[in-house]
Amino acid sequence: MMTVMKRRHYNKRQDVDPKRIALSGISQGGYWVLRALAFEHRIAAGIADPGVMDVSVIFFRRLPQEMRDLFDEEKEEEFKEAMNEGLRYAGDVARQNIEWRIKPYMERNFYQLFRKVQQYNVRDVIKRIQCPMFIADPDDEQFWPGQSQEVYEALVCPKTIVRFTSREGANWHCEPKARGLYDQRMFDWLATVIPK
Repeated sequence: MMTVMKRRHYNKRQDVDPKRIALSGISQGGYWVLRALAFEHRIAAGIADPGVMDVSVIFFRRLPQEMRDLFDEEKEEEFKEAMNEGLRYAGDVARQNIEWRIKPYMERNFYQLFRKVQQYNVRDVIKRIQCPMFIADPDDEQFWPGQSQEVYEALVCPKTIVRFTSREGANWHCEPKARGLYDQRMFDWLATVIPK
């Protein structure tokens, strides 16, 4: 026997105003928030710190040209062999960093991992975002340099890009030494775009 439940108040909370919900993403969340907002249009505002257009940049940036060539030529076995050989000599810190980076993708085959991570970009959907966007743009961004500006330029919705400078002590990925300054600027902006 199947029971059909009536929709009562299961999806409603008296303490949440559905017209005043903001979505925020930091670090690689700067990609995920953009991807989500391209399809979810009930959100009132979006925040990306930093803006991430293409996650794969961090994966490909340090690859030697010979490995890029193997990848582009679809030489899977040679690419995997070169990657494994490089990791044998890279040291524990590098290996641990790579293990940590690849964990969310659940892919142990390095060639397939690099293929998969190329799909993580928002170039094809970014113009679908409708809500106002706050894009943090810190000096000395280590992982996705220049992508906050690229995201800002590609957006067609109301948008604000906010620089965080080394002079303010607010540089580097996710402004680690200036979260208070980040919060102040982000919440001040949020107060201007969230419906009263």
